[in-house]
Amino acid sequence: MIKTVGDNNINTMTAKKFGTDSEELVLKWGQDYGLKTMLSITYFEEAGRGSVALEDMSIGDIALEIPEPLIISEDLVYNSDMFALLKI
Repeated sequence: MIKTVGDNNINTMTAKKFGTDSEELVLKWGQDYGLKTMLSITYFEEAGRGSVALEDMSIGDIALEIPEPLIISEDLVYNSDMFALLKI
């Protein structure tokens, strides 16, 4: 689906907004704890939210690296103190 939107709008995709305040705050928090990214969160009028490379990338480059302790999974939430608050 994403490829179809891109193929149909390859010459007309317009980045409208690069990152909202909340997205930038989450990104900054992640970077403070080791997240590495070559991407910027962007809103495209034709396709909605997506990302744009901040620099030229080659095949095999890592676009987003998330340290394991930052990954929030369903199992982790079930086994955390937050589960009682979130199940309401």
